[in-house]
Amino acid sequence: MKKGLAVGGVLVLAVLAAVFWWRERTREHAAAPESDASQAAPPDRAADDYASYSPIPHISLQIDGQDAPVMVQGTPLLLSLRVANPRAMNAELINRWRSFRLEALSRRAAAGQITKAQVAAEQPTLTRRLPIKTVELGTAGWSSVVRFEIRPPEASPEPLPWPLKPVGDRDEQHPLVLDGLKTDELDYGVDPQAAGAIAPGLYQVVGVLEQRTDAANPGRWHGTVETEPVSLTVVAPPASPTAAQKVERELYFVRYFVSTNQAEAARKHAEAAVAAKPDDIAAHIALGDALAMQKEKGREALAQYDEAIDEFYDQPERPYEEPELLLRKRAMLAEMLGLEPEGPGKR
Repeated sequence: MKKGLAVGGVLVLAVLAAVFWWRERTREHAAAPESDASQAAPPDRAADDYASYSPIPHISLQIDGQDAPVMVQGTPLLLSLRVANPRAMNAELINRWRSFRLEALSRRAAAGQITKAQVAAEQPTLTRRLPIKTVELGTAGWSSVVRFEIRPPEASPEPLPWPLKPVGDRDEQHPLVLDGLKTDELDYGVDPQAAGAIAPGLYQVVGVLEQRTDAANPGRWHGTVETEPVSLTVVAPPASPTAAQKVERELYFVRYFVSTNQAEAARKHAEAAVAAKPDDIAAHIALGDALAMQKEKGREALAQYDEAIDEFYDQPERPYEEPELLLRKRAMLAEMLGLEPEGPGKR
C-alpha cells in the first residue's frame, strides 16, 4: 500500500503538522489566563465522525508501477494490487497526533511556557481514543477474493484473459486483517510468451475485491470495491527502435525477471540494455541489480553501481538532487561484501 497511500499519508501528516504549528504559535503570543480552566473542552468532532464509521477497504492497481503504461507487444507485465483500510488509518493518525499534542503541551506547562489550566482544557479531547475498526479479507490469504477485469468501451466487463502468475511470497494460511497500520500488496506477472499474445490496442484493466456475506462471521466486512482503471496501451514493436527505446524495453524485462527471481534472465537483458546505450545510468543500475541477485557476483554488481554513479556525476547538466537511492544501494552492498561504503563517484 504504497504510492497513493504513501502520498495521502504524507499530506495528512503535513496538514496535522501545519495545524499544530499554527496553534502553538498562537498560544505563544496569546497565552490564556488561569480562568480558562472553567471553560468546557472544545467539541470532539473527530470522535463524533469516527464513533460509528464503517471500515471499507481501499484498493489500487498499477502495471509496472504506472497508471497508464505504454508497452511494446511481448514485454512482460507486472500487476501490483494494493489494499489498505484508510478510515482506520486516519483514526490511528488522529490518535497518535493527540498523544503527541498532549506530550508537547505537558512539556510546555512543565517549563512554565503555558498554564496547567490550558493543558486541562484540552486534556479530555486529547486523551480520547478513536476506535480502530479492522477489515478481515479472505480465509487463506486474500487472493481468493480478488479478480481482474477488462472494461471495453461501452461494453460489459470481461474477465482478464491473460494468464497471471503470482509473484513473491504471500501468506496463504491466514486471513488478511487490515487495521490502522497494516497494508498489503499482491503482485502478478504476465510472462513474455503470454504478453506476446496480447494484440496491440488500449486495455482498461480493473482490479476487483469482492467478499460475500459469511454466515459464520456476520460482523465481517462484505461488499465489492474496485480500483480505478489502468489504461494499458500495447503497441507493435518498432521497425527500427532507437537506443533509448531498446533500453526502455530491456529494463521492463529486467524488472520482471528480478521480481520473479530469475537472475540469469535478468542479467542477460540488463547487459543488452548497457550494450544499447553504454552511458545510460538506469541500464547500469539494472545490471547491478541483476548481478546482485547472485552472491558470487557481488563485486561485479558493485562495479556497475559505481559506473552508474560516475555517469551521474559526468552529466553536462547534473540534476540538483543527489542519487540517494543509488548511493544507499551501493553502500548496503559494499557493507555486505565487507568493503568501504564510499565508491569512486565524483562526490
